[in-house]
Amino acid sequence: MPGGDENRSTDRPPLASRRPQPATAFRAYDCTVKTPDGSIDVHELFRYGRGDEVRVYSLHVVPGGTELWRVTSRPESPDTSVMECDFTDADAAARFLDEVQRTLTAGGWRPVGSDDR
Repeated sequence: MPGGDENRSTDRPPLASRRPQPATAFRAYDCTVKTPDGSIDVHELFRYGRGDEVRVYSLHVVPGGTELWRVTSRPESPDTSVMECDFTDADAAARFLDEVQRTLTAGGWRPVGSDDR
């Protein structure tokens, strides 16, 4: 995420420099992002790619609930991020995540490893 890497507390290198790893369905890594108001736990859920574009979906645990964020990476372009949704109910989150994965697959996106960019 642009501008936030210097505040990230994790034992993994930044997204762009990670080594290839096998694709996983959920929880590829966890980290804590330091913010002025405190810390936010970040849990990567899945990565999908189509062509030279990769989308990384992660949950950010925040006071009062959980947010789903999408980071999109393209060669020769800065990464972009957007908050897709926020949840207070685990069942609703699970249903929404299943729908996201079905929609990605229907749109030609495929699961990728953590550095298939």
